[in-house]
Amino acid sequence: MAELLVIPGLALALWQILVMALDVPQWQLPGPWEILTAMVEDFSSLRAHLLTTYGNVLMGFLLAVALGTGLALAIYFSSLVGLTLTPFINIMCVVPVITVVPLLMLWLGFGREAKLIAVVAQSFPVINLNALSAFSNVAGPRLELLRALRASRFQTAIHCLLPSSIPGIFTGVKLAAVLALIAEVTGEISGGDAGLGAQTIKYTQFLKMPQAFACVFYVAAFGAIFYQSLGLIERWLTRDH
Repeated sequence: MAELLVIPGLALALWQILVMALDVPQWQLPGPWEILTAMVEDFSSLRAHLLTTYGNVLMGFLLAVALGTGLALAIYFSSLVGLTLTPFINIMCVVPVITVVPLLMLWLGFGREAKLIAVVAQSFPVINLNALSAFSNVAGPRLELLRALRASRFQTAIHCLLPSSIPGIFTGVKLAAVLALIAEVTGEISGGDAGLGAQTIKYTQFLKMPQAFACVFYVAAFGAIFYQSLGLIERWLTRDH
C-alpha cells in the first residue's frame, strides 16, 4: 500500500516545487499545500456538499447494481425480455449522460431526483452487460445438475448463477462506480447549487482556485477509496473461487 503512495507523493512534491519556483499565481494554479489547507479550513462549509455528492453516488450506484443485475437475470431466463430490453440497454451504454442531464433537469428540476436518475442511467447498463456475459459463461454441468434436481429459476440464480459469476459481475460493478461518480458530478455542474461539482463551478467563477481544487481532490479521493473498497469486497467474495 505504501508503494502506491510514492509516485503520487513525488508528483505532488514536484508540483509544489514548480509552482513556488515559477511563482505561479494562486488564481491560475495553486500548489498542493494551498489545496490541502483549503480542504481543511473549508471542510465545515463543504460538509453538506460532500454528503450530497457522496450520498447520491452511493444511492444511485446501489440502485444501478440491483437494476443491472436483476435485468440481466430476467434477460438470461427469458429471450422475450432480452429481445425487448437489449436494444435500449445498448443505446444507454453509448449515450453520454451529459446529453440527457439538461432534459432531466427540465422535467424534474434541479433537485436530487434528476441526478439520481442520471447516475443510475449511466452506470447500470455496464453492470447489466457484464453480468449477462458472466451468466452465459457459467459451466454447463452445474446448470444441468440443477435442472435435474428441478431447481426453480430463483434457486438457480441464488445457488449457481450469482455465486459463479461474481468476478464477471464485479468487472462491470467497478466500472459502474467510476461512471456513477462522473454522472453525479456532471449533473451538479449542469445545474443546481448543491454538491462538489456545483461548488467547483462557484469557486472557479470567483477565482478561488485552492477551494475549487479542494473540491476536485475530495471527488478524486472518494473515487479512489470507493474503487479500492469494491476491489476488497470482490476479493472477499471470491476468496473460495
